[in-house]
Amino acid sequence: QLLEESCFTVWLNNAYQLHPNHSKRSLVKKNHKFYISYMSKVHRQLKIMFLCTANSCRSQMAEGLARHYGKGLLEVHSAGLFASRAHPIAIAVMREIGIDISSQVSKEIDLELLKKMDIVITLCDNAEIACPTTPPGVNRIHWSIKDPVGTIGTKEDILNEFGKARDEIKKRILQLFKVYI
Repeated sequence: QLLEESCFTVWLNNAYQLHPNHSKRSLVKKNHKFYISYMSKVHRQLKIMFLCTANSCRSQMAEGLARHYGKGLLEVHSAGLFASRAHPIAIAVMREIGIDISSQVSKEIDLELLKKMDIVITLCDNAEIACPTTPPGVNRIHWSIKDPVGTIGTKEDILNEFGKARDEIKKRILQLFKVYI
Protein backbone atom coordinates (compact mmCIF):
# COMPACT_ATOMS: atom_id res chain seq x y z
CA GLN A 1 0.00 0.00 0.00
CA LEU A 2 2.74 2.49 0.94
CA LEU A 3 4.77 1.55 -2.14
CA GLU A 4 1.72 2.09 -4.33
CA GLU A 5 0.99 5.50 -2.76
CA SER A 6 4.64 6.50 -3.11
CA CYS A 7 4.69 5.44 -6.77
CA PHE A 8 1.47 7.33 -7.37
CA THR A 9 2.93 10.49 -5.84
CA VAL A 10 6.06 10.26 -8.01
CA TRP A 11 3.96 9.59 -11.11
CA LEU A 12 1.57 12.48 -10.36
CA ASN A 13 4.38 14.96 -9.68
CA ASN A 14 6.17 13.98 -12.90
CA ALA A 15 2.95 14.25 -14.90
CA TYR A 16 2.23 17.67 -13.34
CA GLN A 17 5.70 18.92 -14.31
CA LEU A 18 5.08 17.81 -17.90
CA HIS A 19 1.58 19.37 -17.95
CA PRO A 20 1.59 22.29 -15.47
CA ASN A 21 -1.49 23.88 -17.06
CA HIS A 22 -3.62 20.96 -15.78
CA SER A 23 -4.66 20.43 -12.18
CA LYS A 24 -3.38 17.28 -10.50
CA ARG A 25 -6.97 16.06 -10.19
CA SER A 26 -7.56 16.39 -13.97
CA LEU A 27 -4.28 14.57 -14.68
CA VAL A 28 -5.38 11.60 -12.60
CA LYS A 29 -8.81 11.55 -14.20
CA LYS A 30 -7.52 11.90 -17.79
CA ASN A 31 -4.65 9.45 -17.37
CA HIS A 32 -6.21 6.76 -15.20
CA LYS A 33 -5.49 3.93 -17.67
CA PHE A 34 -1.91 5.10 -18.08
CA TYR A 35 -1.46 5.20 -14.31
CA ILE A 36 -2.85 1.67 -13.94
CA SER A 37 -0.46 0.52 -16.67
CA TYR A 38 2.41 2.34 -14.93
CA MET A 39 1.55 0.72 -11.60
CA SER A 40 1.39 -2.74 -13.16
CA LYS A 41 4.95 -2.27 -14.40
CA VAL A 42 6.22 -0.89 -11.10
CA HIS A 43 4.25 -3.11 -8.78
CA ARG A 44 4.07 -6.62 -10.29
CA GLN A 45 2.72 -8.63 -13.16
CA LEU A 46 -0.96 -9.52 -13.23
CA LYS A 47 -1.35 -13.31 -12.95
CA ILE A 48 -3.96 -14.91 -15.21
CA MET A 49 -4.92 -18.55 -15.72
CA PHE A 50 -7.12 -19.77 -18.57
CA LEU A 51 -9.01 -23.00 -17.91
CA CYS A 52 -10.71 -25.42 -20.27
CA THR A 53 -11.60 -29.09 -20.27
CA ALA A 54 -8.50 -30.61 -21.89
CA ASN A 55 -6.13 -27.63 -22.18
CA SER A 56 -5.72 -28.46 -25.86
CA CYS A 57 -7.36 -25.69 -27.84
CA ARG A 58 -9.15 -22.65 -26.39
CA SER A 59 -7.04 -22.29 -23.26
CA GLN A 60 -3.85 -22.85 -25.27
CA MET A 61 -4.86 -20.12 -27.74
CA ALA A 62 -5.82 -17.80 -24.86
CA GLU A 63 -2.45 -18.34 -23.19
CA GLY A 64 -0.61 -17.49 -26.40
CA LEU A 65 -2.78 -14.45 -27.14
CA ALA A 66 -2.51 -13.04 -23.60
CA ARG A 67 1.24 -13.54 -23.53
CA HIS A 68 1.60 -11.89 -26.96
CA TYR A 69 -0.67 -8.89 -26.37
CA GLY A 70 0.22 -8.54 -22.67
CA LYS A 71 3.81 -7.74 -23.66
CA GLY A 72 5.40 -8.82 -20.38
CA LEU A 73 2.79 -7.18 -18.15
CA LEU A 74 1.22 -10.55 -17.35
CA GLU A 75 2.18 -13.89 -15.94
CA VAL A 76 0.02 -16.18 -18.07
CA HIS A 77 -0.90 -19.83 -17.48
CA SER A 78 -3.38 -22.29 -18.92
CA ALA A 79 -4.60 -25.62 -17.64
CA GLY A 80 -7.36 -28.16 -18.03
CA LEU A 81 -9.47 -30.50 -15.99
CA PHE A 82 -7.11 -33.07 -17.53
CA ALA A 83 -4.00 -32.75 -19.68
CA SER A 84 -4.10 -33.63 -23.36
CA ARG A 85 -1.94 -32.02 -26.04
CA ALA A 86 -1.91 -28.71 -27.87
CA HIS A 87 -4.24 -29.28 -30.80
CA PRO A 88 -2.40 -29.05 -34.15
CA ILE A 89 -5.15 -26.92 -35.73
CA ALA A 90 -5.04 -24.50 -32.78
CA ILE A 91 -1.30 -24.20 -33.38
CA ALA A 92 -1.93 -23.61 -37.11
CA VAL A 93 -4.56 -20.86 -36.68
CA MET A 94 -2.39 -19.08 -34.14
CA ARG A 95 0.53 -19.24 -36.57
CA GLU A 96 -1.75 -17.49 -39.12
CA ILE A 97 -1.65 -14.37 -36.94
CA GLY A 98 2.05 -14.65 -36.12
CA ILE A 99 1.83 -16.28 -32.70
CA ASP A 100 3.68 -19.56 -32.12
CA ILE A 101 2.16 -21.77 -29.42
CA SER A 102 3.82 -24.98 -30.59
CA SER A 103 6.08 -25.14 -27.52
CA GLN A 104 3.19 -24.79 -25.04
CA VAL A 105 2.39 -27.94 -23.09
CA SER A 106 -1.03 -29.15 -21.97
CA LYS A 107 -1.31 -29.25 -18.17
CA GLU A 108 -3.79 -30.27 -15.48
CA ILE A 109 -4.93 -27.63 -13.00
CA ASP A 110 -2.32 -27.06 -10.30
CA LEU A 111 -4.30 -26.06 -7.20
CA GLU A 112 -1.30 -24.33 -5.58
CA LEU A 113 -0.71 -22.25 -8.72
CA LEU A 114 -4.44 -21.51 -8.94
CA LYS A 115 -4.27 -19.90 -5.47
CA LYS A 116 -1.60 -17.46 -6.70
CA MET A 117 -3.66 -16.10 -9.61
CA ASP A 118 -5.30 -12.68 -9.75
CA ILE A 119 -7.76 -13.77 -12.43
CA VAL A 120 -9.01 -17.20 -13.52
CA ILE A 121 -10.93 -17.36 -16.78
CA THR A 122 -12.90 -20.43 -17.77
CA LEU A 123 -13.40 -20.76 -21.52
CA CYS A 124 -15.97 -23.54 -21.69
CA ASP A 125 -19.14 -24.38 -19.82
CA ASN A 126 -17.76 -27.75 -18.71
CA ALA A 127 -14.75 -26.14 -17.03
CA GLU A 128 -17.00 -23.51 -15.45
CA ILE A 129 -19.07 -26.24 -13.82
CA ALA A 130 -16.34 -28.75 -12.98
CA CYS A 131 -13.47 -26.40 -12.07
CA PRO A 132 -12.44 -26.36 -8.43
CA THR A 133 -13.73 -23.54 -6.28
CA THR A 134 -11.78 -20.38 -6.94
CA PRO A 135 -9.76 -19.32 -3.88
CA PRO A 136 -10.76 -16.12 -2.05
CA GLY A 137 -9.25 -13.03 -3.60
CA VAL A 138 -9.05 -14.57 -7.08
CA ASN A 139 -11.35 -12.94 -9.63
CA ARG A 140 -13.16 -15.59 -11.67
CA ILE A 141 -14.54 -14.83 -15.12
CA HIS A 142 -16.40 -17.14 -17.49
CA TRP A 143 -16.29 -16.84 -21.27
CA SER A 144 -18.45 -19.41 -23.05
CA ILE A 145 -16.41 -19.99 -26.22
CA LYS A 146 -17.71 -22.59 -28.67
CA ASP A 147 -15.40 -25.62 -28.89
CA PRO A 148 -14.08 -25.91 -32.45
CA VAL A 149 -12.61 -29.38 -31.85
CA GLY A 150 -15.91 -31.15 -32.56
CA THR A 151 -16.48 -29.39 -35.88
CA ILE A 152 -17.52 -31.68 -38.70
CA GLY A 153 -17.01 -30.61 -42.29
CA THR A 154 -14.34 -29.80 -44.80
CA LYS A 155 -10.84 -28.80 -43.77
CA GLU A 156 -11.81 -25.23 -44.58
CA ASP A 157 -14.92 -25.45 -42.33
CA ILE A 158 -12.82 -26.77 -39.47
CA LEU A 159 -10.12 -24.08 -39.90
CA ASN A 160 -12.84 -21.41 -39.99
CA GLU A 161 -14.32 -22.62 -36.68
CA PHE A 162 -10.90 -22.64 -35.01
CA GLY A 163 -10.29 -19.15 -36.40
CA LYS A 164 -13.64 -17.93 -35.03
CA ALA A 165 -12.76 -19.27 -31.57
CA ARG A 166 -9.31 -17.63 -31.76
CA ASP A 167 -10.79 -14.29 -32.84
CA GLU A 168 -13.45 -14.36 -30.10
CA ILE A 169 -10.82 -15.10 -27.46
CA LYS A 170 -8.57 -12.34 -28.83
CA LYS A 171 -11.45 -9.83 -28.73
CA ARG A 172 -12.25 -10.69 -25.12
CA ILE A 173 -8.60 -10.60 -24.02
CA LEU A 174 -8.15 -7.14 -25.52
CA GLN A 175 -11.34 -6.00 -23.73
CA LEU A 176 -10.01 -7.49 -20.50
CA PHE A 177 -6.76 -5.55 -20.90
CA LYS A 178 -8.71 -2.28 -21.15
CA VAL A 179 -10.00 -2.96 -17.63
CA TYR A 180 -6.98 -4.50 -15.91
CA ILE A 181 -3.91 -3.12 -17.69
